Amino acid sequence: VFLDNHDNPRMLSKFGAGREADPAVRTAIGKMLATIQLTMRGTPFLFQGQELAAINQHFSGVAELRDVESINRHKALIESGMTEADAWAQVLAGSRDHSRVPMRWTTQGGFSEATPWLMGTDDAAGFSAEEQMADPDSVFHWHKQLIMLRRRHRALTIGSLEWVHPHHKFYFAYKRKLGDEVFLIECNTSAKQRPRPKFSGKAVPVMGGPRRELMEPWEATVSRVVG
Repeated sequence: VFLDNHDNPRMLSKFGAGREADPAVRTAIGKMLATIQLTMRGTPFLFQGQELAAINQHFSGVAELRDVESINRHKALIESGMTEADAWAQVLAGSRDHSRVPMRWTTQGGFSEATPWLMGTDDAAGFSAEEQMADPDSVFHWHKQLIMLRRRHRALTIGSLEWVHPHHKFYFAYKRKLGDEVFLIECNTSAKQRPRPKFSGKAVPVMGGPRRELMEPWEATVSRVVG
């Protein structure tokens, strides 16, 4: 189960669609994506930066890119008659370099005192490894809690998966079950508050609660089903 890898832009930016410049939105989406990936059936593959809520870069032009596919695509689009603005927008949206920049270890980067081969442009406060590790409410620590939960409960690794209200748009929910152990995972995958569909059972939140009638934008909740 993967969301990011070295050949794709960041999934968080695909969901955020520009809203991820807001630190609260960035954090919420980062936690929601982590919740899905680490409670879904299958073997999770975490790519560097996901645990820090990494987003796409703000490259200003093709000269800043190193991805040969993006550079060649830009050239082909220009030769086809497309304007520079439109060609750059297409290339920037799909460039593989978004996920290939050096890891942000500190607020100053921390990767090297030399000039990196590929420069990152994300300098938002609160999202370096140093800052994320120091913040107990960060996306980094949310990942750690989910990994710990997954290790402690086999229902989240080898349990069955059953979709819950699959026809509710933006409500992405499912149960993981193994024997008497049942978990309910609920996510609001939209930028708006959404009503939480009724659940026939008692669900006690273990991460992300409480379970209010309205789900906040990008909210993710993991609950134990009891009784």
